[in-house]
Amino acid sequence: MFISCGSKRHGVILTLGISAAFRGAAFLLRHRLTMLGGESSSQCFDDDSKECIVFLSTIQPLVVWKEIETKGVYRADEAQIEMLPDFEHAYRWLVEQMEIKIGPRPEGVTWPVWAWYMHRNRKGRLDLRREENWCDEPSVCIECEIPDDQVVLSDFIAWHCVLNRSSCLLEQELDEALDLVIERSSDEVAQRLKEATWPNIFDLSERPDNRWMGEVEDIQATFWELRREQVLSVRPCRVYKRPRI
Repeated sequence: MFISCGSKRHGVILTLGISAAFRGAAFLLRHRLTMLGGESSSQCFDDDSKECIVFLSTIQPLVVWKEIETKGVYRADEAQIEMLPDFEHAYRWLVEQMEIKIGPRPEGVTWPVWAWYMHRNRKGRLDLRREENWCDEPSVCIECEIPDDQVVLSDFIAWHCVLNRSSCLLEQELDEALDLVIERSSDEVAQRLKEATWPNIFDLSERPDNRWMGEVEDIQATFWELRREQVLSVRPCRVYKRPRI
């Protein structure tokens, strides 16, 4: 999952290079248009490439950004995934789905990188003033643009159904009907029935009148790696003030 952290302001200059600076300026212009009801966070170009890209934000420890600067690429470090020991089944399932949707993992990749596509029903830049985006170690918010055929989007709230090994149905009537079947099934069959509903986390369609699952307000993005040339900007995050003991 996300490493929800912050970064001390040590006066560190985060250099992006000239090309990235131009990309960052272009993003800021698009972001202003988005806030005015213009473009969305997905940008499709009308040239021959027909490439569509999505704007993403990921909060990572400062050491991750330093790794991108020095190596040119970041791949998720298993040691940094705090939830992995308890939810490895969910991560493995998601990896399988990603390989179906966007192709196999590059050599050396085990787990995906996580980011936000939409947070608190808002696309675009994360609000780093919100306490939920702070942390207890130096961290940064890395803003990037990645081709949409390299990204898998999913409902962050529905993802918890996978984490908890529960069913993920978007309608209450269907969920109640499935419960009746599960009650009459063995544990193994019951779990298979639940897992068959998990692909619903990828259903991001509007459902304003759905009181069961509710509207999609938080959309997470997963992808295999983050490359230096995909980074638009890097912003320091705020750090929690540790209480004195």
